[in-house]
Amino acid sequence: MENRLRHIAVLVLLFLMNGCAVNQFFLSDEIDKVNVVKYTPYVKHYRAYFARTRLRPVIKHRKYLFLYSPQKQTLLLLLYRDRHYLLYNFTKPENSVLKLKSKGKLSEKSLLKSLRKRGYHIANLTRLGYDAKIGLRRYKGVKTLMIEVKNYAKLKRLYESAIKHYQAKNILSIHTQLPKKFINSYFLYYYKRAKTTTQKRELRRIAKKLHIMVPIGKERTRHKVPIVHRRISNSVTKPAKTTEAEVSKPVASKPEETYGTDLEQPTINYPDPVPTTKPYLYYLRYASLYELSNYLDDPQSHQDLSLSHYHMLQHRLANLKEEQLLRDGSLEALIAAYKKDKNPKFKQRILQLLKKKQEEDAGR
Repeated sequence: MENRLRHIAVLVLLFLMNGCAVNQFFLSDEIDKVNVVKYTPYVKHYRAYFARTRLRPVIKHRKYLFLYSPQKQTLLLLLYRDRHYLLYNFTKPENSVLKLKSKGKLSEKSLLKSLRKRGYHIANLTRLGYDAKIGLRRYKGVKTLMIEVKNYAKLKRLYESAIKHYQAKNILSIHTQLPKKFINSYFLYYYKRAKTTTQKRELRRIAKKLHIMVPIGKERTRHKVPIVHRRISNSVTKPAKTTEAEVSKPVASKPEETYGTDLEQPTINYPDPVPTTKPYLYYLRYASLYELSNYLDDPQSHQDLSLSHYHMLQHRLANLKEEQLLRDGSLEALIAAYKKDKNPKFKQRILQLLKKKQEEDAGR
């Protein structure tokens, strides 16, 4: 009995001396686990706290790395702890943590190569429709790395569809706000290419809901300056020439007249402040199709870029358009592209869509 009491006293003493370990022991269901904060039809909100004591940098002093699996359409977080690479799923948090098999710490090049073989790529969160917030937090006494992720992917796709097909009615009833950074470049891409008045009217309705400033056309500002000058010139008349006799006569003092006080002040549409230009490497590696297209459409880009850099970006733009056509293109669009380029990738995708269509028809 005395030995048992002695063992209990030692355990209690050890727990008291290591308060952090005690907290971690009782918080096993809250720490190192992805939890759902909010789940709505349009936005999914997740949060996770990871104990910092055992975390080691994944690459170049970074203790985390977001990855994306195009096949499974899942966002994952890569951490390195206790000589293991761990993958936490931020799209399906109910899935268990994955351990990557590796012989100790890998170099950055070896790690990225190994991830690509498994179908994981470094995630561009904005392009995918995710918003992340990272910070150091003390959670119930434990030093943690807090990572919060909001998934706007579904809402982003709805807005993209409405913009692409010029159907504002499809999103006007949605009350959940989509941050502009997810859709701004996509919207401008289609607004610049809108041809009819109906298309531009629909896009302006969408822009109003998104609080996006629509580019001002030349026709809207061309008449304003001449009108203002004409009105001012009519109100201020030239003084008449005076004779010597008139000069000698005393003139009664009149209150000083002020011109322009009763004029309607012209509305001046100031352009938005020009954002800081992103570096060339961003457009070469990370920019979306719509960002890159808008950038190359800008005449200033032709002046800033060297000829070789411009051709490299044009080549990447062509690749992005090909990827989009393979991913989202209709059967008719793919057939037209294959007739033009004879690209075997288009042929393979056409066969897949035909097979899928046959299976759907047989199922009916």
